[in-house]
Amino acid sequence: MRSFGGAFASMKQGLPVLEGADMILYIACCTEDGGIMSCSLDDEGRLSPIGMAHLDRPMYLARDGRMLYALLRAPFEDGSGVAALEAEDGRMTDLGDCQPTHGKVSAYLCIYGGRTYTANYISGSVTRMPDRLAMHSGSGPVSGRQSSAHPHQIIPTPDGRYLAVADLGNDAVYTYDGDLRERARTRLPAGCGPRHIAFSADGAYAYAICELSSEIAVMGYHDGRFSLERMVRTLPSSYTGESTAAAIRILGNELFVSHRGYNAIGHFRIDGASVSKVTDTPCGGDWPRDFLIAGGKLVVCNERSGNVAVFRRRGGVFAEQACSMACPAPLCVIC
Repeated sequence: MRSFGGAFASMKQGLPVLEGADMILYIACCTEDGGIMSCSLDDEGRLSPIGMAHLDRPMYLARDGRMLYALLRAPFEDGSGVAALEAEDGRMTDLGDCQPTHGKVSAYLCIYGGRTYTANYISGSVTRMPDRLAMHSGSGPVSGRQSSAHPHQIIPTPDGRYLAVADLGNDAVYTYDGDLRERARTRLPAGCGPRHIAFSADGAYAYAICELSSEIAVMGYHDGRFSLERMVRTLPSSYTGESTAAAIRILGNELFVSHRGYNAIGHFRIDGASVSKVTDTPCGGDWPRDFLIAGGKLVVCNERSGNVAVFRRRGGVFAEQACSMACPAPLCVIC
């Protein structure tokens, strides 16, 4: 497997932030006849399609210079795989280099120490490619969602020494070394379903977005170990409908989360263990799964409505929608 190299440096901060006009974005379109859509984002927040690399159900993307990597849902009879492409200025060439993750419905990939790691949601494992696995066990109380372990994300810790894994199925956050030897395990409240983690700028705190309870688990972090400090509700108290949280991103002292069902991006201020609500930005579609901030714009992937919406920042918040571009089942956007 080719190394992702410099992709590690951009991924570990959790939120790409770019300046200038006409940036190139890559969007994973998770349908059988979908693939990776490239487009340009101009200074006014307008998206213009450039091309499409046809791949079967990409779940997540990562870049390393001219190399673009796609985590595919099921290219193999027994599970997921990672495909490699060359990408420059939005033009993509599939290199025909797809390797198995040895897991089913792999949902996340990252680079640590020059190696490729994936979180394998259905099979309850994490992989260091090509073939080292760590299996998770256990379950949670939410029927239909927590009958077994479901690792959803694997990312490097900010000290560069470990890997953190959020497991939605057994309500735990794991820490591993580069050989997938377990360093520590932190239990979170039963039924919360931790999905993704982001770290504070100083690396002293971690914030796990919990998909099932729509809460942020605020944890202290030091030397591979997490300590739960508080749980913070992310939905308005007046909202009583169904909703599941998805992505979490941090930019300085600002934290953002996406809500599927409530259909908004939540905006918070953070200061260590303190988390305070700023506002909610309606997502411009249905089922916002992933998002990024690029050049002062908020770019949101709305999976069910099949569109990517862009919002401009005014008065410190993303209140003005600049455009909406059709895109089949967008699951992930990177730059």
